[in-house]
Amino acid sequence: MLCPRCGRVGKVRYLRIDDTSRITASFHCHGCHLDVRGVPLYRYASPLQPGVDWFGASCAQGQRSCGYCGARGLTYCKRLDAGHGFVTRQVRVRCPGCRHESELTLSIVPMGDNEVGHEPATGMRLARSEPVMQGRSVWAYNAGHQAELTRYVAARLREGAVVANTGFVSRLPAWLKSARHRNKVLAALARIERRMPSNEE
Repeated sequence: MLCPRCGRVGKVRYLRIDDTSRITASFHCHGCHLDVRGVPLYRYASPLQPGVDWFGASCAQGQRSCGYCGARGLTYCKRLDAGHGFVTRQVRVRCPGCRHESELTLSIVPMGDNEVGHEPATGMRLARSEPVMQGRSVWAYNAGHQAELTRYVAARLREGAVVANTGFVSRLPAWLKSARHRNKVLAALARIERRMPSNEE
């Protein structure tokens, strides 16, 4: 992953929580020594808690019943870019029914961005990420993932049926699997490989 403070490649460790199937992550940068505790993956769509670091995009959202008429819900949702800084935790929202304005408390919920490629527990940008065309990037979590992706994209004949959602190939976007974009994707993967340090974590 790319350190959000110094931009160097750091290492993410995934840890099992209390001998259960729940997973969390930590990040350490060997350049500036930034240490980060990520969002537990089983709570990925839950509001951020104190002491948890998140460096990706997020959403400020809230919902409750109108305190005046009680018949309709008050909702608010605003996407926030990475590094948005402090966001007010309360906003005033007008009820769509009675038009009475009430105060709504917001939560900050982490969001992923699969087009750019971010690590799911910290929101940090993946070091192995490269634009292919406008609005579309190819990315991999590590060298092994990139090698498998390269082999798949480069293959002229892809034998065997892929069962839906049984592996990462089944989840690849159609544009990336298209033979039309094969050369562009392979060129982007080659650029990633050339710039990665030999001692990548």
